[in-house]
Amino acid sequence: MTDLFRLVSLRCYNIMAGFETNNIEDIIQYIEKRLNNAIVSVENIKEEELIVKNIKKGIVSLTAAGSLLTGGAYTLGTNKAEAATVQQQALTSSQAVSGFKALYPGYSVRYDHTDSKGNYVIQVCQFYDNMTHTLDWFTVNSKTQKADAMFNPKLSTYLHIKTAAQVPTPAPVQKIIKGKLYHWTNSQLFNVETFTGFIGFHTTNTWYLKNLKMGHVYTFYYTTDKYGHNNIVKINY
Repeated sequence: MTDLFRLVSLRCYNIMAGFETNNIEDIIQYIEKRLNNAIVSVENIKEEELIVKNIKKGIVSLTAAGSLLTGGAYTLGTNKAEAATVQQQALTSSQAVSGFKALYPGYSVRYDHTDSKGNYVIQVCQFYDNMTHTLDWFTVNSKTQKADAMFNPKLSTYLHIKTAAQVPTPAPVQKIIKGKLYHWTNSQLFNVETFTGFIGFHTTNTWYLKNLKMGHVYTFYYTTDKYGHNNIVKINY
């Protein structure tokens, strides 16, 4: 069981009004039982079926398993998305030089140029008797850190240099909430009344202004930007 599933299970007492469990399968069975016994209203069936399907696939959020039962919002996301993937940055030419200096103490290491394939060309040499004695020339792949010796293949190696970690910018998290259309502030801004209070949304889709009916209940799919604006992705009946 993943940490995400454990958190869903441990919070089950709060979101399912007394149904306490530490087993994710119990959550699935609980919702499926509600569906089979028609405990939920018709408008909620599709959402609860989606939750069951998403739990089985591993696409859940901390409160997804039971939020519709209490009128709250839940978030769609995947385990892979929520666990940030750390990628290493490409090696710089100076880092490659430092790597060779660690491999060959006492040698002079010089970055010469970057070839047409983007590889660093580096010379490892020594100076004595007023002459330059080259150990070899290397081409270094900045992404794989593989260093290929041009003349003596036995000297080819990997540098194994730790570079700064780069965490990709996560995609906006999509949220879902069910509520009653309350008021349009203008053609792009409107308010929705939910179980927990009022929430404002923004949309550029004028179809919603023309066709959604005041006082009707809809399911709102949205993301929240860095400024706190709730931007509509879609609205279902």
